[in-house]
Amino acid sequence: MMIKKSYKNNVILNYLYTFTKSFDLTQGIWMLFLASKGATLFQLGLLEGTFHVVSFIMETPTGAIADLYGRKFSRILGRFFSIIGLLLMVVGDSFIYYLISFMILPISYNLESGAGEALIYDSLKILGKDQDYMKYNGRIEFTYQIAAVIALFIGGIIGTLSYEHVYFVAMGISVLALIQTLGFKEVKTQQTKKEKMFKAIKLQYVDTYKAIKGNGRLTYLIIFSSLLGTFITASFYYLQNYWKGYGYDEWIIGLFLGASCIGGALGGLFAHKIEKAFGERALLKYSPFLVVIGLWGLPFIPSSAIAFVLITIVEAIIFVAVSDYINQLIESERRATILSFQSMVFSFGMITVFPLFGLIADHLDITFAFIGLAILATIMSVINYRLLQQNKNKESYNIRKEKEHM
Repeated sequence: MMIKKSYKNNVILNYLYTFTKSFDLTQGIWMLFLASKGATLFQLGLLEGTFHVVSFIMETPTGAIADLYGRKFSRILGRFFSIIGLLLMVVGDSFIYYLISFMILPISYNLESGAGEALIYDSLKILGKDQDYMKYNGRIEFTYQIAAVIALFIGGIIGTLSYEHVYFVAMGISVLALIQTLGFKEVKTQQTKKEKMFKAIKLQYVDTYKAIKGNGRLTYLIIFSSLLGTFITASFYYLQNYWKGYGYDEWIIGLFLGASCIGGALGGLFAHKIEKAFGERALLKYSPFLVVIGLWGLPFIPSSAIAFVLITIVEAIIFVAVSDYINQLIESERRATILSFQSMVFSFGMITVFPLFGLIADHLDITFAFIGLAILATIMSVINYRLLQQNKNKESYNIRKEKEHM
């Protein structure tokens, strides 16, 4: 009875931990902070690219750490890496410090991702409530969005006074999250260390290829969602500098970004109803054009904030719908592997687009960089539409042929 109570506490504590961990005050000001310390937009792009390179490389090793030494241990270690990365950002006075920080911070995310989800899912399984995981996960997503909205606003207010203060407060919050991780109870597994290590590597590099090979629809959905996510994420971060260049205070920027998070939360909440009303094909064909409309609105200050809210609403709808489509196509034992591969494709996109955006912004103008992003997204949306239309025509042709032979 006491054991089950401990795992129930895991589930309850995870709400508080998710809020604390997601209360990221630096999310809306880190590019402004580094720009104030002399970093160019191209250097900022390189830093974000480095973040995703390290994230890509470390995904499997950190997963092995969670399997070998425990999910709780992985979470604790992740908070240590977060504190160190934030500290380097504050004390650093050159690009090399920021680069090291952006090599440490992604590891903190890698150590958390997968480990935290596995810890809670297994806790629910022990409690006999694993069938409620989707409902629970929806509440966790809501908690995350609320924390992000409040943090963006408060981070902007503190940033108006001092960027350094934002990072010092953020370190204090990371310490609080570290203390909270100590309250989780570890879930024991029965595999040996050797079996775990081999399985982690095998699933990541071998089974991914087997699962995706020959599955055109799955490949399409992964590339489609990852490219769209790359355009939107690049916009999110570079908008900080764009709005600052036009004289907006940090708290106003935080308010704009917070509004986009609220839009994303609402989009995700009603995604299933929208998908049910329009269907999969229509959603995949036409929703990217709504993102394109938003991206074309970003280069123009009067419409940029509203345009970005539109983008995040549509992104949330696409994310929820495509996530469901992908999960329907893959077997349970390969689910984590395929979803990890999807994250890798997204990282590749960020490694390419983010530094290129910064390079264009430095040598031409940030407005031209946003226009270039909108052009790329437009081309991708047109290609996406034509591919789906051709596939529809092919399916219609096959159906007619089948009827003729009946």
